[in-house]
Amino acid sequence: GLFMEESVEETVVSLMSTVAGKNLKKPAVWESCSKQELRQYFLDASYNGRIELFEPKEQTTPTYIANKIRYLAVAKGCKVIFLDHLTFLVDTSDDIRKDLNRLSKDIKEMCVALDITVIAAIHLRKSQSGKDHESGAVVRLDDIKDSSSVKQLSDIVIALERDSQNDDIVKANTTTMRVLKNRDFGTKGVACGLLYDSETTRLQEIPRDVLLSTDVDIF
Repeated sequence: GLFMEESVEETVVSLMSTVAGKNLKKPAVWESCSKQELRQYFLDASYNGRIELFEPKEQTTPTYIANKIRYLAVAKGCKVIFLDHLTFLVDTSDDIRKDLNRLSKDIKEMCVALDITVIAAIHLRKSQSGKDHESGAVVRLDDIKDSSSVKQLSDIVIALERDSQNDDIVKANTTTMRVLKNRDFGTKGVACGLLYDSETTRLQEIPRDVLLSTDVDIF
């Protein structure tokens, strides 16, 4: 995993929290666990050492990240690589669009040549619908920020929509997963919902038919 906006320590604690089913980022929760429990959560979260994490204190240029992905694939045998997020890598560039397009092309070529999967996050530009994304605006392919290559080269594009400002805490923590592009199978539209529990740090899937039903109140 290559996570640009958090330290390896933060990522590890997040993974441990998911395994433990409790939010270990809360000091009281962490301190309530014994050293033996924390060690076991750590071991379980590493999946027997199968997870490799990138230290964001190192270089974060597009070229370096592309080389790091190749290293993880070839030297470490990683088959699935998470990159969060693409926009971070080019935010200080003089030509953001050009660099983002080049990086997208490099990643696509590596996915094909090395038979790997790269799951990359990217920010959205300001919504043109009159409703902002923080209030749950529907995401379209054209909302992807600064790059046409991302939507053109990706095999699948999934938008995450959430009305984070809703006064209802359950609705504010429910994310709609919308498939915008699906090269292999073609099926697009709303896939499901994901309800985040801040106590367990886990996501509960809400089936598409339940999420879209006007007769069922899931909240």
